[in-house]
Amino acid sequence: MKRKLLAPMFINEYTMNMRFKKHKHFILNEKRIKQAQAILGTKTETETVERALEEVITERVRTKKAWRTQERFLRSRVEIKDVYGLLE
Repeated sequence: MKRKLLAPMFINEYTMNMRFKKHKHFILNEKRIKQAQAILGTKTETETVERALEEVITERVRTKKAWRTQERFLRSRVEIKDVYGLLE
């Protein structure tokens, strides 16, 4: 007997994202959770942890890109001239 797929009207963001989520138990500092909630403007603790993880990952990617760009710039040996005389 073949299994029927859910009708598209029953598939929403929650059910689509559940494939990628795992149920976890953490012991976290309540004060830090509340501080993070205030900073991020989130309502639930789960949303707070999700947003905090998202921001950490995004920041790490951005930092790596900036360092790579800086390294490429330094390797290029571009000569910079202080046309306004502010650097000396």
